[in-house]
Amino acid sequence: MTEFQQVPPVYVRSSDDVRDDTTVPPRQAEEGGRRKPLSALIPLILALVAIALAVKLFADSQSPSVALPGAITSPYKFTAGSPAPDFTLQSASGGTVSLADFRGKKVVVNFWATWCPPCRSEMPDMEQVSTERKNDVVVLAVNVQEARAPVRDFADKYSLSFPILMDTAGEVTQGFGVQSLPTTFFIDKEGKVASFNMGALNKSAIGRKLDQIP
Repeated sequence: MTEFQQVPPVYVRSSDDVRDDTTVPPRQAEEGGRRKPLSALIPLILALVAIALAVKLFADSQSPSVALPGAITSPYKFTAGSPAPDFTLQSASGGTVSLADFRGKKVVVNFWATWCPPCRSEMPDMEQVSTERKNDVVVLAVNVQEARAPVRDFADKYSLSFPILMDTAGEVTQGFGVQSLPTTFFIDKEGKVASFNMGALNKSAIGRKLDQIP
């Protein structure tokens, strides 16, 4: 009679029984999921602030402008330090005003019209700059080819105290090579163009432009 040898039982461990050595214990997993210290977020916060400031500066200098009716062209090309074309114009309130009258001061020459929405929006800011910096800054608002009556009404409505000049023939506008409104030129104390901007400017943007002039 054949005898059968008893074989010891073999136990096979299921996958559930096998310990994964890479598994993080519960306490360690909890600690690893905790938030990083605030100091690790500082670079990200600074980057977001820098982006926000850049967007604001871009918006200040890229405000909408309105193209002038007809193509007013001029061969005059401005670069930093170019002499500004001198001019003499009638004021909406009477009398004449010349750019040369203000040599020794910083001058803001703003080309505008009452029918131009961005021109109207920036006028209160121009008035604030003119009032707050009157000791060393002069604002000259050159109206482009409009009648005197609506211009005076506009100035009265917005309580504008700086000179409103009438470029009825458009010759000064053409001499400065203005293509759209508003366009603003910043003239230094020696009568040279320091910079210019196409589009509406707010008070802070105007201030920065002026502060860049020695």
